[in-house]
Amino acid sequence: MPPEAHPDTSVTPDRWQLSGDGIEWLVSQDSRLPHRDHLEMSGRRISVIVRLEVNRRRELILPRTIIWPTLRGWPDDFRGYPKQTFASDFEPPVLLDGKEVHPGHAPLRRMHFDGILTVEHASLRGVRAFGHAFDLEIQRESARHLRLTVQHQDGPTRTDVAPEGQAVQVAFG
Repeated sequence: MPPEAHPDTSVTPDRWQLSGDGIEWLVSQDSRLPHRDHLEMSGRRISVIVRLEVNRRRELILPRTIIWPTLRGWPDDFRGYPKQTFASDFEPPVLLDGKEVHPGHAPLRRMHFDGILTVEHASLRGVRAFGHAFDLEIQRESARHLRLTVQHQDGPTRTDVAPEGQAVQVAFG
């Protein structure tokens, strides 16, 4: 019997959909979790492999590997490049009004990729996090004054959270 006689009704819609300037995954509306995927991005002298996993609670696990392909030790050694892998939990500790929070661990709302991977997390204690591969923007959602402390390797950096609707950027590493 020809394939047209038995149409496939089990087709699953794509997670990633085209958006104006890239592709987008609305994680908050996806019930097919957990899910694993990866993205590879390359520039002139550096490449990044981002392996992402979203569990059933919509928490993001995001290990990243940076590769320097032009720094190979031997001309034809295609695997002889230096690389560095960062675990998913290398986000620095963040204190919000003196209490430790992990805005980058809040459930995911959406992911967007336009050459740069951007993740948007759900609100957590009045702030929302937007992340990229190696930084995190923390945006205040309420008019209430909040004190943000980020624990860097050199010691704490204190700053006020930006005015309502604006973001403070936290770089990792």
